[in-house]
Amino acid sequence: WGFGGYVASPEPPFVMFWVLAAWVFYQRYREDGIPWTAQKAWLVLGLLMGFGFNSKLIMSLLAPGFLLFVLLNPRGRKDLLSPWPWLGALIAAIMCYPIFAWNMFHDWPSFKYQFVERHRTEVFSLSRWFQFWSAQYLFYTPFLYILMLLGFLAGIQRWRSVKWLF
Repeated sequence: WGFGGYVASPEPPFVMFWVLAAWVFYQRYREDGIPWTAQKAWLVLGLLMGFGFNSKLIMSLLAPGFLLFVLLNPRGRKDLLSPWPWLGALIAAIMCYPIFAWNMFHDWPSFKYQFVERHRTEVFSLSRWFQFWSAQYLFYTPFLYILMLLGFLAGIQRWRSVKWLF
């Protein structure tokens, strides 16, 4: 609601795909209940990551988090020896091919803007950081923002559990 309620932007579909991808990933490695099979989880995850990346390039930052989790989890390391994570990555890459092809033929404008130009400043600006964190606070509402910070701190303390590591 927060992202879609304030502005018309690519954030609503991006957030939806981010949350769905995180949920599917968690279903694969959950300790309680029956986890998803590697085949089902990684193929669905590939689709969600492809859709998410097509909505907003920053979706790519979810992948390193998944990789770190997989490397720290024994079942995750076994998954890397199977073809399923790699097929999921291939699905995401195929879905993103039009973005890469267009950018390649036009000197990478989307990537230059998202990853370089919008972050270039002449000097360090404390007001820019304050504006960023204030916007986060407003988007998430104070109550939810505080819960997210508390959840993050609790996760650091209990990182050996799959649920808290996730």
